Amino acid sequence: REDCCRQFNKAEAEGNMWRQRYETEAVAKAEELEMAKMKMQARLTEAESTIENLNGKLYQIEKARTKLQSEIEEMTANLDQAQILNNQMEKKARQFDKIVAEWKRKVDGLSMDLDNSQTECRNASSELFRVKSAYEEQVAQLDEVRRENKQ
Repeated sequence: REDCCRQFNKAEAEGNMWRQRYETEAVAKAEELEMAKMKMQARLTEAESTIENLNGKLYQIEKARTKLQSEIEEMTANLDQAQILNNQMEKKARQFDKIVAEWKRKVDGLSMDLDNSQTECRNASSELFRVKSAYEEQVAQLDEVRRENKQ
């Protein structure tokens, strides 16, 4: 019986020890877990706030990207129009160059004709002067012959 009582007391002491140990360790662990839970809750709140901020920034960036995309499309359209206009102007410039070259050939031809005409005119003028001089000389001789014949 004493052995039973001793075992009972021993078991009771061991139970009390376990209970006390449980209370101290479990309560400490529970407090530790509660603190960890509060820290996690704070981190979660902070992370949610960060996510909201980043989502706001993302919205602004998407908005800016959409605006830039529309500007790029508008600029591309303007570039296409400018290239078409440039090609048309280059084509007109080539046509004007052809016209200018044609007129230059005509002017060169007319200049050559003018030079030839001026040369012919000078030749005719000198021939006329020569003929006129010869005529005047002949008239003078004729007058002299007539005067001689009258006498």
